[in-house]
Amino acid sequence: MKQILFNNISYSAQLAKNIAHLVTDYESIRDRKYSRLCISLLQKKYIKSHLLLTHSATGALDLIASLLNIKEGDEIIMPSFTYVSTASAFVGRGAIPVFTEINSHSLCIDPDCVEKSITGKTRAVIAVHYGGHAGDIDQLKAICNKHNLILIEDAAMAYGSYSGLNPLGTIGDFGVVSFDLTKHITATQGGLLLVNNPKYAARANHLYEVGTNRQDFLNGKVAHYEWVDCGSKYQLNELSACALYDSLSNEKTILKYMQKLTDEYAVNLKSLVDSGNVKVYDEQRLKQNYHEFYLLVKTPEIRKQLIQFLSQNHIQAVSHYYPLHLSAMGKKFNHRLDLPVTEYVADCIVRLPMHQQLSMSDVQRVAYTVLSFFNP
Repeated sequence: MKQILFNNISYSAQLAKNIAHLVTDYESIRDRKYSRLCISLLQKKYIKSHLLLTHSATGALDLIASLLNIKEGDEIIMPSFTYVSTASAFVGRGAIPVFTEINSHSLCIDPDCVEKSITGKTRAVIAVHYGGHAGDIDQLKAICNKHNLILIEDAAMAYGSYSGLNPLGTIGDFGVVSFDLTKHITATQGGLLLVNNPKYAARANHLYEVGTNRQDFLNGKVAHYEWVDCGSKYQLNELSACALYDSLSNEKTILKYMQKLTDEYAVNLKSLVDSGNVKVYDEQRLKQNYHEFYLLVKTPEIRKQLIQFLSQNHIQAVSHYYPLHLSAMGKKFNHRLDLPVTEYVADCIVRLPMHQQLSMSDVQRVAYTVLSFFNP
């Protein structure tokens, strides 16, 4: 029986040709040809944002921490249900992560809990768009404006998704997007920093270019190319940019297909959802869902048994984040936190296969197997 993988990777036939050209053309690498091509495509989506391609979304978050001059004792409010990079970029500069509850409906940070967590030491709020969905981003922005806080959108999973007319990642002061191997638009490894607050744009260029004024020099704004700030090597390498350009060039086809997979799952699992045995995205989120398809079951034991059952039927399904506040490192900052929604979701979420190599018949087989588990 065919093994259905949880994730896989896809590129067009053109990628091999582009790579063959790149590795034989020194000037294309030196001039960052494919990075420039990617930025030209991305700028059409993120019209008002200053964009910097990074080696990872982690690198983009690290750049934000540098731009904000995060120091020891600063507090950063974030969900506990997120990837470690959300916290580590700021903790590495001495900040304290303030882990806050998520909303049971969206699995994104709960704005009411955010406001209760604000102190005189709070510098920023990080909104993680879990599964590529926005949560209550407008309410979060209003809270940040009220308390003069920076709003950072961790839109790692959210490429192609919107809140109203705004692409996710463009609403806060900063946004980050991941183009990792696991993402639907991928560079194999890569990320994007969106600087939406213009007062940070010039310095972002300096930090991005290893602390130099390279961009100013190339644009004829200064006479000398020199060291002006404390930066690092954040750039996306050109082989990854080449892969990203291929993915971005086929964006419409990719997003359309990922939505088709979502629709197929939703139709085939509707009876199970209606029975109350599992929860999935609400109808509105199902209309714009490209990154993952998850189920929320009732207990950790059911989750364990379901994943085992799928594995026995040659289908890979997985859990997701272990809550940061329960982790060995997280416990150093917060003790005895009561985050029941976060812990329930972490214990009971099941992510089903979702990638471009998946066929509609594969989705039907996965759904049928899930149904068979609940209705033997």
